[in-house]
Amino acid sequence: MNGQPSINENRYLIEICEVLESQPSNCIAGYFTSGWQTGQLGNISLSLLHAFQANKVYNIKLTVDNTECPGSDVHEQLVFNQ
Repeated sequence: MNGQPSINENRYLIEICEVLESQPSNCIAGYFTSGWQTGQLGNISLSLLHAFQANKVYNIKLTVDNTECPGSDVHEQLVFNQ
């Protein structure tokens, strides 16, 4: 995942959850959260954070925030692990 900052984000949160492809917003198992981390994320290997299982679908959610400005940016992506 490329978490390169675009506007001086200084904290981030990564959430990973197994979902059904037909219901990508509904977590069914394996929830992981990094908790709020300070600093800029940069590039990260998600497999270092979570044990992805074969033939499962995962919703990966990256939230970045700048504590000096209100509001967060959220990026979600489905990952199909073969």
